[in-house]
Amino acid sequence: MKISRNLAGQIVNVIHEVCGCPINFINRSGIIIASTDTSRIDSFHAAGYQAITNHNMVVVESDSVYAGTKEGVNYPILIDHIPIAVIGITGPVSEVSRYGFLATKVTEIFIKEQQLNKQNESYQQQISYIIKSCIYNELDDIEVLSDTLRELSIPVSPQYAVLLFRLHKRYNTSNIKMIEYEIVHLFERLSIKLYTYIYPNEFIALIDPDTYYNQRESIEKFCSLYKQLIFVGVGSLAPLSLMSSSYSHAKIALKYLTQSAQNYQFYEDFTIEMILGNMPDSLRQQYVDKILAHLTEEDIRLLSFYLRNECNLKKTANDLFLHVNTMQYKLDKITTKTGFNPRHFQDAVVLYLAVLLNE
Repeated sequence: MKISRNLAGQIVNVIHEVCGCPINFINRSGIIIASTDTSRIDSFHAAGYQAITNHNMVVVESDSVYAGTKEGVNYPILIDHIPIAVIGITGPVSEVSRYGFLATKVTEIFIKEQQLNKQNESYQQQISYIIKSCIYNELDDIEVLSDTLRELSIPVSPQYAVLLFRLHKRYNTSNIKMIEYEIVHLFERLSIKLYTYIYPNEFIALIDPDTYYNQRESIEKFCSLYKQLIFVGVGSLAPLSLMSSSYSHAKIALKYLTQSAQNYQFYEDFTIEMILGNMPDSLRQQYVDKILAHLTEEDIRLLSFYLRNECNLKKTANDLFLHVNTMQYKLDKITTKTGFNPRHFQDAVVLYLAVLLNE
């Protein structure tokens, strides 16, 4: 195990604050890599090297006994019975010896915490790699991926769905940090192990059918709680090998949230949007240009309100703060410009599709 100079410096400072004595941190090669006396950093410490070699404490009675040393005690730090470093405490042996146990325990705690952090970091990196390989369709071997999940003690489900959280970046940093914490807490509470953060503002989780069906209420409740901070789209259930499809569906669900009063959408709840979301961009644009080319943005906005209000003239007029007669006039103008009458069912369908595709 390699101890960084930064970590060694932290350990030296903490021990020094407790005992007030000069402290050295010596690596396995006998080199001082951190010290309260900066002039000694990078020098060879013979007593420290001997402590590493013999696995035992080395006492220095005089400054001249060992090369590069001063009077004091040197304690080997053992992790799983293997010496990985030495803590040297400078001063009269009778005085500094009493700090030996404290110094070694503080060092062990710091190093073991670093081990746990690295293990957790490695675990999260593997999870992130698995998720990105799935959603970006970069899988080389699904069996290898499944074996990796088992090695990480994650049960492999026949199907998963992509749960996509998108954060509103326009809110202040404290809000964003808070919601990031809450999202991770939600995943942990629902026992969702496959999740990762994708820069700059997305969290992606893969959820199994049990979570998809039985925890839907919990997910919806969470979304409603943070309505001003997040959009959430849930893709379709599919095998791991088809997660890129579920990811696409989750993004389609997010896209159509701009027309919804909710901030979450399950792809399976879609009807016509499922067809529209899978249309090629070129065909989509051709259709929009053909139907809406002669309308202004104000026309399209009015048409959108009218169609979503189920062609209710009075409600749309109220929503747009217009007189009913003015609404009638504007709808007539739309009919003239497009050749389609929004008051007639079949024409309204044509216009509604164009409005959806345009958005």
